[in-house]
Amino acid sequence: MNRFADCESGTFYFSGGTPVMAVESICPQPRISKRQVEFLEYLIWQSKDADDVTRKLLIWLLRQTDQLTMQVFVNCPSEICKKVSRKLHDMHSCGGTTHLDTLFEAAGSAMSPKLYNGTYNSDGSFVGSNGFAVFIHDQDCKAPIRRIECDIHACN
Repeated sequence: MNRFADCESGTFYFSGGTPVMAVESICPQPRISKRQVEFLEYLIWQSKDADDVTRKLLIWLLRQTDQLTMQVFVNCPSEICKKVSRKLHDMHSCGGTTHLDTLFEAAGSAMSPKLYNGTYNSDGSFVGSNGFAVFIHDQDCKAPIRRIECDIHACN
């Protein structure tokens, strides 16, 4: 996938499959209500496709988005994230029961949780393939993405 966007506050592009994203910018998304966020949290918590670690991580990351107006990501370089990656895949899969993209779309947001192989610096530049990064973002939004610091072991 080759995409490029030049924003006043930074860049977002895929070059040779490597995403590079600037941080600390708000994506121009319509704010969803607190009630809609609570409902998304409830549906994530009730997901039969997820385990407790994945649920806690997604809900925590969702709460960092300011009602789905800010794109965010967190690096998951630990062994925990191998399981999270499988569970997050299951929550997206048509073979699963959660269908995350559909839930976020039904709430009125173009943003949804995504998983990428590799980890990223605080400026959003690709570090390497050791680990995963969980994003909540709109793949078509050209605004930069904010990295959130977190002790992933606290979710375990």
